[in-house]
Amino acid sequence: MKYSKSELYSIALDSEVQHLNNTVLEELQTIVSEIPENIHAICFEKRIDQFEDPVDFLVCYYCSPHNLDSVSSYINQKNPNKYALRINDFISNRKHSPAYKLVNLIWFSFDYEEGRYSTVPTFCVSTQHCQFSDFSLLSSFIINASEILAPEFLNKTKELLPSLECTRINHFSFTFGRKEFRAKFVFKLETLRLPSLLKDLDWKGNLYLLEQLLNTIVHISDEIQVGLSYSTELSEKIEIELPWITSLDENYLKDSFLSSLRKVTEKELSTNLTPWLNLKVQTGYYIKITLTSASELNIKSYLYSSPYKKRK
Repeated sequence: MKYSKSELYSIALDSEVQHLNNTVLEELQTIVSEIPENIHAICFEKRIDQFEDPVDFLVCYYCSPHNLDSVSSYINQKNPNKYALRINDFISNRKHSPAYKLVNLIWFSFDYEEGRYSTVPTFCVSTQHCQFSDFSLLSSFIINASEILAPEFLNKTKELLPSLECTRINHFSFTFGRKEFRAKFVFKLETLRLPSLLKDLDWKGNLYLLEQLLNTIVHISDEIQVGLSYSTELSEKIEIELPWITSLDENYLKDSFLSSLRKVTEKELSTNLTPWLNLKVQTGYYIKITLTSASELNIKSYLYSSPYKKRK
């Protein structure tokens, strides 16, 4: 059984995002009513230490011809600024260019900033097709796509890519919905290999605090997913995603780990995942820890759900 986008949104909203004010709920409802129907997944993103803050809302589409046409029509209805045009140029290439056929999923993130949701969303491209294990093929595609989506940062993209061959690049994204326009690589690698990679990239962030965090995380996962943002320069901010939890049996958020994490981040993390993971649709949960350019550590939780009924 597959639920409609409105049904899935209601199921997810009723479970976990009850504390939003009416203005935010109205804005979210408008977004849900306007986006194309045949969604692959949705995700709520929220700060764990500011529970009543507005959430970012993410939606994923499988790249079927019908979905791509629907997404293109939707983007055409938004303000026709240069970022909307870039997204549609990418979608056109996905429909017609053989080099783009390996992209199976695209994500939109409606980011809440300065009191409103973005009109043109942040755009994320999945590169998890098995053929992208060929790094030369992947690099060529990313450079080609970046020429469309972020030509301003193309030189930096080309500069960063060779050092990322030791990782598995799963996504790259473009923050069209944020005040500061940036590109971002999201990649997996062994937890304790990250510092050496960052040194190779001449990263200017707080390496000491990052290593404290990694030394805590490695006790529950020897692999992490990393978000590294850039414009013409590499950002000092870095994002660390912990492994997904899709069932209560997989929940590694135990007292010992949470205590160690609290010592580094000075943040309290809720561990009551039962309501979310027991929904009737397929769900997942993970946390992302962001080390900011100001050497602060913030934690966000990601509440993922798909429109398919959970298997028993």
